[in-house]
Amino acid sequence: WSYNSSTTNIVATIPTVITRSEGTAQAYSEKGKMKMLLSCIPALCTFAVILLATLAPSSQNRPSYILPANNTATIYLVGYSAQLNNSKLTCVHANYSHRIGNLVNWTLWFNYNDEEKGNKSDMIGIPFEVRIPKNPLFDPLEVNATGFLKDYTNAQPNYTILHFDNSSMILANKRATYSEQAICSVWVTMETAKTKRLPEVTDMYVRSNCRNMSYVWYPSACE
Repeated sequence: WSYNSSTTNIVATIPTVITRSEGTAQAYSEKGKMKMLLSCIPALCTFAVILLATLAPSSQNRPSYILPANNTATIYLVGYSAQLNNSKLTCVHANYSHRIGNLVNWTLWFNYNDEEKGNKSDMIGIPFEVRIPKNPLFDPLEVNATGFLKDYTNAQPNYTILHFDNSSMILANKRATYSEQAICSVWVTMETAKTKRLPEVTDMYVRSNCRNMSYVWYPSACE
């Protein structure tokens, strides 16, 4: 739908023949497309414009967010599905290193509790690379999940980005379906981690899409 502000007409492109209603609508064919001009009084036009804006908001009205994996701020693992639980790893976070185009290099840091060393905790850092998708909500986040990163964390080569804003992102093994929720991990910036609360929309996405979630936040002992 589109609205011409210079007139009181709403133009709608439709795929099928429209029944003509005398006095209110005129249907015609132009280059194989069917269009309908709906003449209306200003009040009705205003209602229609508000309705259409609600159903299909323009990109100008949407917040412009930067995917945390595509930014420079340190991000922290604060929540994950039970299937991802690994008691050997604590204080998991990633530091930005550098970038070349859409390839961003990070270092994943975590405390590794080695049972063979009497549960002595060693801080380990593993460099890795991610490829930032052009359309984050449609294309996967690609991770160079090889070597030590794969051995220690069982990282996967592709992650679905369920949701993100400037301070949080939800990564999943796949998109949730009506019958099955996804296996997720939630990453946030330090500012959000300290609040011990997810942004409202992020929390809504987690509850709707992710299974068996646990939260560890980021304990002060890890700072």
